[in-house]
Amino acid sequence: MDAPDGIATLRTFIARLTDPTQKQALTRGVDAFEAMLRESTCDPERLRVVVELAGANATTLWNSGAEMLLELASRHEPARAAFLALARSPTAQQRFTAIALLDDRLPRPLVLDMLAAGLADRSARVRRHAFVRCNDLDARELVDEMTKVTATLTGKAREEAEYYLALVRDGCVVELDGAYARIVFMTPGTLDPRTKAMVSMRVPADEAAPDRLAATLARLRERAKEM
Repeated sequence: MDAPDGIATLRTFIARLTDPTQKQALTRGVDAFEAMLRESTCDPERLRVVVELAGANATTLWNSGAEMLLELASRHEPARAAFLALARSPTAQQRFTAIALLDDRLPRPLVLDMLAAGLADRSARVRRHAFVRCNDLDARELVDEMTKVTATLTGKAREEAEYYLALVRDGCVVELDGAYARIVFMTPGTLDPRTKAMVSMRVPADEAAPDRLAATLARLRERAKEM
């Protein structure tokens, strides 16, 4: 969340809420967050307000709360510890929240540790999202872990895991369709460079052959930049 634009956007969102309880909770959280940013501090009382939001069950609360906590975690060790505690929570929703909002504002070793824990999580929902986030965060360092977990899955869960594993390991997924192939790959987000967009392009099947795939993918990436 970039300040002050991100805070102004969030306050506009809060003003439109109809649930008074959520409105009050988010207002308290944003007030605490903004004060800590302004003062370059991370005092326990105001941090607690943000942590409570991040740990909430309601999507409206945890989404904004975890984003604020992550921004603080990129600046202050106490907030980083709080975010890590969220990722290690006994509550599956809180572990999911940490995986869902995780990004490269945190040190890379910590990001990889949290993703690896997500891949091994006992919750199927958390595991699935960890695969998605490994792709989002280009976690090629975790290909071995992703491969091992994928081998333990069955059915649709395995299909989804293999899809994201291929995106991380190979940089793309090739889907053959007769004389053509559809190549799926990721490109940087247009609005937020921390995000990625999934792009799918159709080419003649021979251009997706193993000996031509790298050149084809490079060409498609250049084309995607012009879109």
